[in-house]
Formats: sequence, structure tokens, C-alpha cells
Amino acid sequence: MTSIKGKLEPFFETGTEGVIWSVYEDGKEGYDALQCLDEGDYLTIFDPADLTKIVWEGNIDLEYERNYHPFPMNPQYGQQAIMGMWVHGIQRDVEPDDWGTWFFKYYPCELIKSEIGRLYRCKSSTIEGHRWAGKGSRWSKEPKVSGDLILKFKNSGYYRYKDVDHDTYWGFEEAESKGKYFSANIKNKFVTERLKLPKPPIHGSDVPNAWPFPTYAKPYEGPKEEAFDEFLEWTEEEEEEFLNILDNQKDNKL
Repeated sequence: MTSIKGKLEPFFETGTEGVIWSVYEDGKEGYDALQCLDEGDYLTIFDPADLTKIVWEGNIDLEYERNYHPFPMNPQYGQQAIMGMWVHGIQRDVEPDDWGTWFFKYYPCELIKSEIGRLYRCKSSTIEGHRWAGKGSRWSKEPKVSGDLILKFKNSGYYRYKDVDHDTYWGFEEAESKGKYFSANIKNKFVTERLKLPKPPIHGSDVPNAWPFPTYAKPYEGPKEEAFDEFLEWTEEEEEEFLNILDNQKDNKL
């Protein structure tokens, strides 16, 4: 899986109706650089004052209940908010203000995308979210195309059900009980695959282009000339940044 390096981005614009947690990828500009966080992505956040320290890392698992506030002009509806900004989801098991601080201060980060993508939430005691890759709806005249259905179960992870047909999916979408419909119409009726989430990226002196070093990998402390024998693919900017960290480490020891 490809690693994406950049900075955290609390993206919002007219029409987003709140912040969409994202990563702004290094070396790109505009929308091309924008990587919105999706379910299961593996995110590593680094301390901007010391890139060898990891502030937080884990798979993206947003919940939509904490910090809920009613809309001032329409109080029967509402949304989550952090630091005065409406947001779409908060990372589970992270303090909301911490999560917001990292993004609003654009902390450096590294992202590995999952194959799950953005899920639609659903009210169910067993199923938390779903995404269907097929085409067609009950109301349109466009061709109806089967597609894979991804489900997130509350206690057992993510599963892909391959080539789920149009009628089965929309039956699931409209079912009053998603769990009962799933058991009767989807379970054991389609080829099933359990999806694996991305794992932490491997960093260290034996891995080309491993940068920055997280806390569980110790930076090279030998002669500078030998440090780059195995890192010939580094750019001049990466080499200079790495040398600066080594110099700072030596200064701190003196």
C-alpha cells in the first residue's frame, strides 16, 4: 500500500456543511493534493516540533455522537462541533479538542489509504455503515448494474459481498431492520471477503525513503557519510532535513 505524506487539513468550503478531515499531500496543489480520510485509513500524526515523535496513529474510525450541538436557527437538527466549527465525525477514543487541534494546526502526517472508502451510516444494532459500488436507483431510468457491497459490523469488522444486485441492495437500504434483512437476503448468498485494514508503515534505517522516523525506530547515529549509503533515492531536501535532526540530537547531548 502506498504511503502518502503531507499535513493534516480541516477541509471545508461552501457545500461541505462542516469540516471534512483530510490530508494535504506533499508535492501536489489544490484539489489534487486533497486526500479525504475514509473508513479504515491508517493515519500517523507527528509532532511538528520533533518529527521523530508520534502524536497519534491508528485506523480511522469516526463516530457521530460526541460534541453534538443543535443548530441555533433549526434546533430540531444538529451536528458535531469542535472549537466552534461544525465537523463530520470525531475519531473514536480521541479527545475531540485534541483531534481538532492537530488538524487546525496542520500537523505533519503520513497516510495509508484503505480499500473501504467512505461509508454511509445506518441505524442498526449490528451494522454501522455500508457502501455499494453498483449503479441505478428505484427512481431513475439509468441501467441497473450490480456492485460490491461493503458492510461495517459493530463487533466483527468490515466485509465485502461481491456483485450484489440492484434489487437486493435497495431492499437493504429501505429495510426497517438492516440486520434482519441482511440475515435473510445477503448472508451466505454472495461471495464474501473479510477486509483487512492497513497496518502501520515500517520505518527504520534499513528501509529506503523511510521518513520521518517514528518513536519506535531509532535514527541512524553513525558517521554521516555512511548514513546515506542505503538511502540513495532520498531528495536533497530530505537529506538536509535528516542532517539537521542529527545535528540537533548531538547539540542536545552536549
